[in-house]
Amino acid sequence: PRDVYAVAGYLLVANLLLLYALPATAVVPRSIVGLPLLFFVPGYILIAALFPARETTARLDGSYSTSDRPAQTDSQGLAWRERLALSFGSSVALLPLLGLMISLIGLDYNAATIVSTTSVMCVLGLIPAVVYRSREPPTTRFHVPVGGWIATVKNGVFRQDSRTAAVNVVIAVLVVASVVGVGYAMVVPNNAESFTAVSLLTTNEQGELVAADYPEAINESGAELTLELENAE
Repeated sequence: PRDVYAVAGYLLVANLLLLYALPATAVVPRSIVGLPLLFFVPGYILIAALFPARETTARLDGSYSTSDRPAQTDSQGLAWRERLALSFGSSVALLPLLGLMISLIGLDYNAATIVSTTSVMCVLGLIPAVVYRSREPPTTRFHVPVGGWIATVKNGVFRQDSRTAAVNVVIAVLVVASVVGVGYAMVVPNNAESFTAVSLLTTNEQGELVAADYPEAINESGAELTLELENAE
């Protein structure tokens, strides 16, 4: 399973760069390296473990043939298109579980913790992915169809009518823009407007501080008020 080994190599390189090589101020390089670690790799490993076979299409005579194109009849396994889509969706679904695990362990939410725990989860998932893929017969075992991708681009995009090709290009641009926007929002700090709030409060019957029931007159013994400052500079 060369794709699984490639993912393992990426995990090693990503950990070295994010934990040791790239400083915290290098926002763009860290985003390029780190976003696939959150939004693609965990789901890809999960899908690789659950579906070790490639797509097989049933012929009319009852036999099966492997295919990189979507099946028109009964099929087993997943094609690469479905794998890519499910990898993104599964990764997003796994992120809350990762956050819950970090919270239960009692670790701090920082870059090192997120990178380490995500990598450990991915490495644990690599083991069944490699085992199940290796057990699959070579005729039905999934492999990355690089040649099929090139043919799909040539036959599925450039040979279509102009309207269909334009729609495909627009969809691709929107997907890339969405991923970049989410990544930018995650890694760039929110430079919101700073402020300082000042409040003069009183204590009600329940002992809570409220901005109400101010005394209309203060005698020589004085009155007790609370001055609250909220600094968000």
